[in-house]
Order: sequence, then C-alpha cells, then structure tokens
Amino acid sequence: MKARICTRCGEPLHEKHGELSCPYCGATYSVEDEQKTLEEMLEEHKRATWATRKRILWDEIHKKFPSKNAIVSAARSVLESYDEDLLARFFLAVHDPDPNAVISFLSSPKSSFDLVSAREIAAFMVKSLEPTNMLAFKTFVENNFEGGEYVSLMNQIEKETEKIEDGTYATNLPRDIFLAYSSLDMDQVVAMDRYLEDAGFSVFCALKNLRKGKGAVERYEAALQDAMKHCRVFVFLSSHNSRRLNCDAISKEIPFVLDNLPEMERIHFRLDESGEMKQAVAIYLKEFDDGREWCRDKEDLVARIVAIKRKDASKAAAPTRGKKQAEPEEEQEEEPVSNYVATLHPGMDGVRFSGKTLVSYEGDERRVLIGPEFNEITRGAFKSAKGVEEIDTGSSVRILEEFSFDSIPSLKRLIIGPAVDEIRGGVFTRTPALEEIVVDKRNRDFKTVGGALLSADETRIYRYPPQQKGDRYAVPRKTRIIEVGAFSGAQHLETVEFPDGLREIRNGAFVQCPNLRTVFIPLSVETMGKHVFSECPKLHIDVEAKSYPSGWDSTYNGQAFASFGKRR
Repeated sequence: MKARICTRCGEPLHEKHGELSCPYCGATYSVEDEQKTLEEMLEEHKRATWATRKRILWDEIHKKFPSKNAIVSAARSVLESYDEDLLARFFLAVHDPDPNAVISFLSSPKSSFDLVSAREIAAFMVKSLEPTNMLAFKTFVENNFEGGEYVSLMNQIEKETEKIEDGTYATNLPRDIFLAYSSLDMDQVVAMDRYLEDAGFSVFCALKNLRKGKGAVERYEAALQDAMKHCRVFVFLSSHNSRRLNCDAISKEIPFVLDNLPEMERIHFRLDESGEMKQAVAIYLKEFDDGREWCRDKEDLVARIVAIKRKDASKAAAPTRGKKQAEPEEEQEEEPVSNYVATLHPGMDGVRFSGKTLVSYEGDERRVLIGPEFNEITRGAFKSAKGVEEIDTGSSVRILEEFSFDSIPSLKRLIIGPAVDEIRGGVFTRTPALEEIVVDKRNRDFKTVGGALLSADETRIYRYPPQQKGDRYAVPRKTRIIEVGAFSGAQHLETVEFPDGLREIRNGAFVQCPNLRTVFIPLSVETMGKHVFSECPKLHIDVEAKSYPSGWDSTYNGQAFASFGKRR
C-alpha cells in the first residue's frame, strides 16, 4: 500500500481532482508522487525534521543572550532525529554537570568532526575556555585545523588563557611532573594529564603550557629545557610512536635530562609494549631506566610520585632538625622542628579537599604554603590548625571564601599570593595575633596601605592587623566600604579617621578594640552593620548626622557613647 504522507510536515495527504494536497501546510503533489515507497517518504520526512530542529538549535546558539535550557532542549530534539549530530552532542556535553563530559567529547578521534561543526565548536570553546578543558581543546584544534586557521585559533587560546590562569605559560613555575610524549598519542596524553591533575599533582605538558602562536617556535626547545629544570619528576609516556628517534621525547628531552639533570627523578610509563626499537633508542632508554622498573599502571604511577614528594619533604625537614639540635635548649623551645614551610597538597596528612578547593587543614605546622593544586580556600579551612602562625596563599589560590581564615588564634603573618582576585566578607575575623599582611607585588587586585589590606583601588578595606603597632589609622580617602571585622581586636588603636565619602561600615568592624577612644562618622555613611563598636569601653563616637540614620542597625554602637550633629 502506498503512503499518503506530506514530506514537508508529515501530515496525511488528501486526494481531490486527481491531486494530492496537505490540509496542514498547503503542499501539493501529483499522483505520480505516490510511487514513492513508505520508507523513502519517511526518510525524507526524517531529514526535513532534522533540518528544522537543527535550525532551531543554530538560532538558539547564536542568540545575543542564549538560554542554557533552550539550547539543551533543542539539542535533545535534534538527537531524537539524528543521534550522531555533532553540534547537538557537543552542546549537551557542555551543559552536562560532569565537567569531564566536554573533555571526553573534545578528545574524540579526528575523523569524528566535519570542518563546519569543528569551527562552531572552536568558536564556542574560545569564549568559554577553562583551565580544566584547555589541554583537550588545544588537542582538538591540533587535530582539526591547519595553516592560518590553526595559528589564529592558537593565538586566541593564548589570549584567553592568560586571563584565566596566571602562570600557564611560565616555564619556570615549579611543578610536580614533566610529561614527555609523542604528539601521535594525544588522546592518551590528554587522559593522563587529566588523571594526574585530578590526583592532585601539577603537570607540565608542552601542548598545554607552551605557546603555539606567532614567535613561539624560535624558543620552543629552550622553553622545554627551562620547564624540565623546574619540574620534580620526568615521566616518559612510552609507546610505539614515542620510541622513535624523530620524537622530541627521545631526541631532545631525554638526552637533556640525562646530560644536565642527572638527579631528576624519572619514571618510564609504558602505554604499550609493541614496536621494535632502533639501537640508538634502546641505548637512550637503557640509560634512562638505569635499572628502574617500568611502570604500567596509573595507580602505581601515582604511588611512585607521592613517594618521591614525601622523600623531598623529609630532605627539607632534615637540615632544620640538625640545626636545632646544635642550638641551646631554650632556643629549641622557641623554634620547634615543625617551623619549616610545609606545602599543603592533596594526599598530605591533615589536608581535606574537594576538586581544587582546600576544605580544611588539621596539621600542626607553624608555617604553611598552599600548593598550586588549589585555587580556592573554603570557610573555616584552618579552624582546626590552632598552631599555624604563617599562611602563604601560594601561586594559584584565587578565591578566599567567607571566613576562610576565621578562628586562627596563633596566626601572625598572612601572605596574599599573586593569583588572589576575590576576597569575600569576614575572611580574617577572630585572628587576634595577626601582626602583618603581605601582598605579593604581582597581585593586581589588592594592596596594603599603612599595614592594612585594601582593594587595589582602595575603595574597600578588608583587614587591619590587630597587633600592628601604632595608635592612629587614617582610612584612605577613596575607601567606601569597611568590611566585616576589619578592625576587630585592634589592641593599640586609639583613633581612626574616616574620610568623607565613606558609605558603609559592616558587622563587627571595630568590635573588641579596648583602647579605641575617638571616631568621627561623616554624613556620607549610609549603612551601619550590627555591633560595629561593641566591646570598645573607652570609645566616644561623634556623628555628623543630626539624628539616628535610617540605614543604621540599632546595635551599631554596642557599649559606646555617641553624640549627633557634630562637626570635624
């Protein structure tokens, strides 16, 4: 039986005066069209439906303000018509809660992508590049583009990368692992890099950490050598492709390590067992292995690297122990064995983490450096480390969450690293022993003024060290907000001068300042938080406003006495 279905919209056709017509979309057909088989007409209808749904997806993707839900819905609709549609699969992966979904998609073999889809994917990825998918995206570009298009994309990637991850292209940045590999094994290299990063190690991988744009080729080899000098472990990903003389790993990287870095730890990880080796390659690898057993298992690889890092930590501690044993008894008590700087990293005793967030540290070291594996410190992360006296946020931490350094009674010195670009409210409350805050000179978002921590534009003041010497502090004239607990516990302050233009003083900003005597609050202050001046027994407050401002909390003054309608 012949089918009478409209190939445009799929509705049943009606016959009238020897012609077939569709009452829904108005399409007409001659009776000859009935010669098409049911399968042919259904296939045409399916293709038409796929094309229509793909246009809808295309329109959603290219809207000025695209909707995530609309894109996901349109992508699913496309896949109902054709489950191999590349763009639809890509946008579902992008919006998948599992961050590895898009990485797995980008790591698909080269033959999977047509040029049109590859261009659309690249255009989207350049605008939404993240450190976690950078290597997979670079591999995708390397596999699917060439010539001027390849160079242009790599230049765009480098510009975006510089915005999101300081130090990506720094070859002298200390890292745990240098990966040596063949570019023909990129799928396995991407997977290994991701596995090691997820395990908590910092990894140097040439495709990820060396520039590929204009002018980069001239110093490529020198950059590789510089990176090897600053990595702790050399891991050779051995395969049929990399065990060849024309591979950089064999011809350049391994010889450089053997000749110049003989003390560098090295691991031979076998990706496969196949392939004959040239005699010169066999000689290089015999010297490289130097009696070491090959590594074939990822868990074994991680265990070996952890063992190397523990050995390094023991070496770092040993000189301190020797020195302290030679010093007098009383000095041993003042400077105990644990006074060296301990680097906090995943897998270390006392360190809890989630992804790249440091959740807590429960150790007993006095001085700690946050390792490059972390980019965020969560609330109360050090509340169980009662003995810590110095914290350095390191090279990678970007975000200090609310109350991240709260309740550290022994903290004396805090170093804000170059990457920190967000400090949330109340980060430094209940740190009564704090004497000094240091901001790395490379940091563009924060600075110290008169010992206090401020935003780089001086509009917000975060913390005045409670044990800082001096009885007077003049808040910079550009300051508009005094953060939660900013001056809490200041032991020596007697006078604080507020500038005209100050708008907000937040909760507990001056709580427990035992010697604070005089404060003048200008008319510009619109908002006053709770208990701003609580437990300041000597304080008298002069307020320029003639009456209690409506934006002030009723508990703003605590035990302090205030006089309204005053002038400077």
